[in-house]
Amino acid sequence: MRCSWALSAFSIGLPSYVLVKVLTPGYYARHDTKTPVRYAVQSVGVNLVGNLILIPVLGRYGYGHVGPPLATAVASSVNVWMLYHTLKKRGHFESDPQLRRRVPRLAIAALMMGVVLFWLAPAVDPYLTGSILRRGAGLVVLVGGGAAVYAVACFLTRAFVLDDVKLLRKRRTLEA
Repeated sequence: MRCSWALSAFSIGLPSYVLVKVLTPGYYARHDTKTPVRYAVQSVGVNLVGNLILIPVLGRYGYGHVGPPLATAVASSVNVWMLYHTLKKRGHFESDPQLRRRVPRLAIAALMMGVVLFWLAPAVDPYLTGSILRRGAGLVVLVGGGAAVYAVACFLTRAFVLDDVKLLRKRRTLEA
């Protein structure tokens, strides 16, 4: 049960984790390595402060273990906001309609994954204690279930459509 709460908290930041990887090359392409590093250090500070606040606050209710993953998700979102805001202010980033359509849908897909993990956790909870093999199997079910739900949710929210997957596969065969 505790693991599922932590994974649910991490899943909130899933779109942010991806967007950091999307936005950072915009700086490197312009030979600006200092700004993303500075923002990453600031987001580490946000993460530390978040941990110091969330662990005791959530700990009062028995959920202190959710503080670190939740702080990490918030810190990553702050990092994305700083990266995006600076690129946009400098005129280096223009979001196209496809991106504006996908970002909220990816966030909804991450939320759907978190909800399913929340409801799946009680069924898997008995397998998260005992031998290492048993705990590993429980984690595989949680992580695999979360990944499967996220993939399906991306298609249900139409963040991705089948043509996107076909185009990606075609590109990979051309590169190989």
